[in-house]
Amino acid sequence: MIGDKTEQQFIDEVKTVFDQNVEQIDAETVSRLNNIRNIALDTATGKSRHWILYPAGAFAAAGLAIIIFNVIQHDVSTATIRAEDIEIISAIDGLDFYENLEFYRWLEEYETST
Repeated sequence: MIGDKTEQQFIDEVKTVFDQNVEQIDAETVSRLNNIRNIALDTATGKSRHWILYPAGAFAAAGLAIIIFNVIQHDVSTATIRAEDIEIISAIDGLDFYENLEFYRWLEEYETST
């Protein structure tokens, strides 16, 4: 029983000193300790903040889809232009027509004036 009394007295003294030291902690340290405590409690109780990642992932996927769609559309329009260029170049009479374009314009004006 004597050991129990001295042990209890020791516990009471430690608690008193601890409480006095806690009262002397500045507000910034108290705030940081509270944040750490809340994180630890959330982790211990299984609360997770991973739900925030779902909307962020959805926005990222939508943005990626828009970028890919724009790149594909750009490639299709470029391919269309290239196909038209190939068509002009591959035409046998096409190049002669464009080389003599000024003559054809003059001929058209001459025929309309007469």
